[in-house]
Amino acid sequence: MRPRFGVVSLGVADLAPAQAFYEALGWRGTAGAGAVVFLVGNAVLSLEVGGSTPADAPVRVLHQVMARGEVARLLGRVAAAGGQVTAPAAEAPWGAMAGAFADPDGNVWEVAFDPDLPREGIISLCQP
Repeated sequence: MRPRFGVVSLGVADLAPAQAFYEALGWRGTAGAGAVVFLVGNAVLSLEVGGSTPADAPVRVLHQVMARGEVARLLGRVAAAGGQVTAPAAEAPWGAMAGAFADPDGNVWEVAFDPDLPREGIISLCQP
């Protein structure tokens, strides 16, 4: 049995700017009581006010992209949307390309292309 996840919940201080940030990356959220939900393929990203905020328990999410060039392109969109690029796109010794960013609430995402990892189940922040 291969492990999978269906929901990632990130704590945010204020829903409106958090929703605006992720929508600037091309996602469309649905607001509800104290949360915004984004359907991403077969998974859900939920932004929630309160609970474990990044200051209490930092979150780091790995986001695998389909092509090497997508790493830098996505980091460029992140910077334009108001996120902080914490590590620019760079080659890794084993052939991967990776970088990282923090959303406006400090949730850290690693963006990577690794030619040795399976492509099944990839969640994409990039719109075609």
